[in-house]
Amino acid sequence: MKLSLVFVTVLLCLSLVRTHAKCTYIEEYCGTSASGVVVHWKWVNEAEGLIEWTFNNTGSKDASVILNRGATYNGAPLVPPYVFAAAYFPAYLYDGLAQYFYGKPVPLRNYQADYDLPIGMLDVDGHYWTVFVFTLAPGQVFRMEEGGYIYEGSNIFPYCQNVDDITYEGSGVFTVDYDVTTQCKEFDSTQPCPPKKFDVGSAYYSIKKGLVNSTNFWPSAGDKFEMNLCLAESNYGSMRKADGANIADVDRQQLAAISQQVKSTVRSAKVSSDKRLKRIL
Repeated sequence: MKLSLVFVTVLLCLSLVRTHAKCTYIEEYCGTSASGVVVHWKWVNEAEGLIEWTFNNTGSKDASVILNRGATYNGAPLVPPYVFAAAYFPAYLYDGLAQYFYGKPVPLRNYQADYDLPIGMLDVDGHYWTVFVFTLAPGQVFRMEEGGYIYEGSNIFPYCQNVDDITYEGSGVFTVDYDVTTQCKEFDSTQPCPPKKFDVGSAYYSIKKGLVNSTNFWPSAGDKFEMNLCLAESNYGSMRKADGANIADVDRQQLAAISQQVKSTVRSAKVSSDKRLKRIL
């Protein structure tokens, strides 16, 4: 595993509530988006290199944000900042830690332990990248854990570059071509990986110019994400919106044409609005 990617393994702890109740660590400020989403982090278990991120929407509207962070070691930069999910997104898909969402974003559950996190495509200066999409309702607090903050037996510390708002622009079909070795095998050499090139249905977002650039996606430097307009027209033309959820409800036969290279099942997730949504790979 490359040193620069050593800390990015995402751990969604099933005992998050219990762990939080016992924790005595002080929260450290990370950043605030223009919409008012405030992010903090704190240690859950220093010996294991485990931290907890807290997202708090202090604004008056639903907000979707990305988290751009790196890490320091002995007070010096170690991992250059990059947007969460730029590294290992294919491995997350097979580990059940992430799932591409098709349709308008909806607020996350307060504790996402039993459900994979939504990822989507972000348009940055005409190029698409894969990112975690954190969507919160006004007043909502969302917590998740991340492990791997250890290097050579000592702790490394999160370094927050920024927390940025993103705007939903639509949904489509994308062709993803990624580096299997660096983006999947280095995460877990024992697990299967998606095909090197696959098609996926996903929401896509825009971001205010200048907040991030291609250097903030350096783990994905060798990956390509291209919108497939022909495939979108032929396979997604008859999509309909799910009642009250604004997520595309895809027929299993339609889904198979898009996702048979990756997975052939549709997973259901229960979100904070207590409505069932369909997610597609």
